[in-house]
Amino acid sequence: MIKETILLVEDEIIVAKNIQNILINQGYDVPFICDNGEDAIIKARETNPSLVLMDIMLKGKIDGIDTAEYIRFRLNIPVVFLTAYEDELTLNRASLTEPYGYLLKPVSERELHAAIQMAIQTHRFAKKLKEREEWLSILIKSIGDGIASTNSDLIINFVNPAAEKLLKLKATEVVGKKFTEILKIKEDNIYININQLIQEIISNGKSFHFYYNHYLQVDEEITFPVDGKLTPLWNEKGDFNGLLFIFRDITHLKRIEEESFQRSKMESLNLLAGGIAHDFNNMLTILLNNINFIQQSDPSKTDISPYLADMMKACNLSRELTSKLISLSKENTLHMQVCDIHKIIKENVSLIIKDCNIEVQYNFISPESKIEIDPLQISQVIQNIVINAKEAMASGGSLYISTEYVNISEIFPEKMAENSSNNTYIKISFTDTGKGIEQYNLKKIFDPYFTTKTKGNGLGLTFSQSIIKSHGGYLIVESELGKGSTFTILLPASDNNP
Repeated sequence: MIKETILLVEDEIIVAKNIQNILINQGYDVPFICDNGEDAIIKARETNPSLVLMDIMLKGKIDGIDTAEYIRFRLNIPVVFLTAYEDELTLNRASLTEPYGYLLKPVSERELHAAIQMAIQTHRFAKKLKEREEWLSILIKSIGDGIASTNSDLIINFVNPAAEKLLKLKATEVVGKKFTEILKIKEDNIYININQLIQEIISNGKSFHFYYNHYLQVDEEITFPVDGKLTPLWNEKGDFNGLLFIFRDITHLKRIEEESFQRSKMESLNLLAGGIAHDFNNMLTILLNNINFIQQSDPSKTDISPYLADMMKACNLSRELTSKLISLSKENTLHMQVCDIHKIIKENVSLIIKDCNIEVQYNFISPESKIEIDPLQISQVIQNIVINAKEAMASGGSLYISTEYVNISEIFPEKMAENSSNNTYIKISFTDTGKGIEQYNLKKIFDPYFTTKTKGNGLGLTFSQSIIKSHGGYLIVESELGKGSTFTILLPASDNNP
């Protein structure tokens, strides 16, 4: 085991020898005794001891306090003072050197050992802490994301080089300024009330996440889409201590996303055009074939009524398809009523799930849940979802249907920035044990005319999504191949519900 080395600086030789013997008996290495400040600095620089035990009052050009100041701050070696005086002025001057302890002569063996051990351990801990702080400082300065922090008064007290580059401002132009004066946040083209947002963050104790529709504005010339997080900081008492803002410019990512979206839109448009052409071509073929047959037949010998019925059917199908396409191209006209959503769910599920090997299990929040909806249109959505579940479980399975109240900001954190009077939504989940959907197809499931079925035109889920959006809600699908799918409807709750 390596011994701790102590440099003893004491100009009274008898006192020095006595302390040296005590330290050696306690297991320390004390190779040198210095009786002046000049020699102490030289030996400290040469040997780099674990600790310097320093008499405050030394003979020579520099006293113990000046010597300790040099050793403590230039050589980063801990110092413990020995003194026979309790002069307040001297002690105040000595405290400026940040010593690791004071020992009043004559010193006992126990006090000496305890003071030295405490000083060495404290210094090592402080050294490790400083090294960690320096490492974190280097990391923060080298990281590519912009980082800014504030104090409890929202005054900016730090920005890293990446933040300076993104904001096109030097640290000296930012530090000391109010956070809310330097930075403005827009959601799409609407300014967020940043003061209100900060108060909500502090109250909730949660970070706020900025997403692709958020923009950071520094001035009229500097505005960019931002992805980042605004996090509250707390002190050891649990009081608000400031904000940490980590952000990055996602202009390049948005450009890539936009290009991908345009490609996807063209694919969907091609799929839609091909689907419409295919459906109308089938109906026109029926009409033309029947018209051709009627023209060539002898009315006196042939009953043409079945052919006219087929033509009427094709015309009605064409009108129904046209009506659906028109509904998708414009806002739906809603006939809103306050309804019991549980009753509507059960009625429509029983209509679809009958005479088949599927078990339905309900887990509703309460016997009755009132919500303002267009019951006919929401019924269509429920039927479309349940039909999909039924077809995914052709050999039988289970369908789990549940409802619960949720805060929309917990599902979509960006909604916290909206000044909405009601963030409470009712969540309706339909989970089947069917074959599931491939991840590649999952991205296209709401596209018009996209379908993996042999029957159907692929407009059911597209139409359902349009209906839910017109209600101010969301339609979400999650699925894993071989394990089933979950369709989730989120609708604004009525005022008389939680």
